[in-house]
Amino acid sequence: MRYLHSKGCVHRDLAARNCLISDVGIKISDFGLSKIAEELEAKKAGDDNKSDPPIEHIPLRWMAPETLKRPQLWSTKSDVWSFGVVSYIPGELSIALYVTSS
Repeated sequence: MRYLHSKGCVHRDLAARNCLISDVGIKISDFGLSKIAEELEAKKAGDDNKSDPPIEHIPLRWMAPETLKRPQLWSTKSDVWSFGVVSYIPGELSIALYVTSS
């Protein structure tokens, strides 16, 4: 993610299904919704939503709160939020998986 952001790329679809685990770390896949940050900035100025995917195609569980109502606010910060959610979920699920009923 650091590399993508250093190149000005905003993924916009960081979800568990797009994070692949390997021996060397986590690799990000599926760049179908990604944009270059400069394009997103230009859209903010013109407020052009033609290239935005329909809201039903975006995984709401992983979305940063500010992007729910205003998709033009996508930024590298939104990706960081999404990655935080992706990182939090396995820990949360493991607690639920190992609860005993004693």
